[in-house]
Amino acid sequence: TRRSSPPTRAGSRGRAASFSAATPRRTSQEQRRSFLDGRAGILARTRSKPRSVPIVSEATQLSEAAPETRIEPPPGQTATRVRWVALAFLCGLSAVLYIDRICLSKAVPTIRSELGISSERISLVMVAFTIAYGIFEIPVGRWGGRIGPRRVLPRIAVCWSFFTALTGACFGFWQLLVVRFLFGMGEAGAFPNTARVLARWFPDRERARAQGFLLAASQVGLIVAMPVAGYL
Repeated sequence: TRRSSPPTRAGSRGRAASFSAATPRRTSQEQRRSFLDGRAGILARTRSKPRSVPIVSEATQLSEAAPETRIEPPPGQTATRVRWVALAFLCGLSAVLYIDRICLSKAVPTIRSELGISSERISLVMVAFTIAYGIFEIPVGRWGGRIGPRRVLPRIAVCWSFFTALTGACFGFWQLLVVRFLFGMGEAGAFPNTARVLARWFPDRERARAQGFLLAASQVGLIVAMPVAGYL
């Protein structure tokens, strides 16, 4: 039989080269496998640890769950237009608010001549209303938040009607000053309570439009105050 010839030096070199070329391939695969195993272990340990849950307030949860507040009618009923009737009354109230606070400036020359009040004193009379209005605006608004604007707004309307009539009965500087101060105190809180009414009666998608109507009505009252005061 023919004996197999011993491997030559060139053949042994080729097999050694192929072995050395295959060895890094297996090493890289093993490194990749060990890397994946280590990463899986890290993920397993991370999942086993309790995560810190952020504290979210109830208001935040409600705002995320329902970003827009909608007024839905009860089952079997349809939405009505009553809220627009309420807005019409509020617009009228807002217009009268500016009419009764501006119309006195039209009567200043007559008041000064009949009561003998100087320009410095009549300015104090005009400022007394603003001071009282600014002082009692927040307390009366808070009061409306406690007992409801349905009870506060009629009392405000009664107060300004009473003190408007009482202004014509004043016969001196001090009486006029006190009446105007009480006038501002009685009229304060109207706009905070109207804002509360809008928040209750109108959904978010309609509230800005309702507020626009209300502010426009107040500016209309400011415009017509002087002609109405001159006519009266």
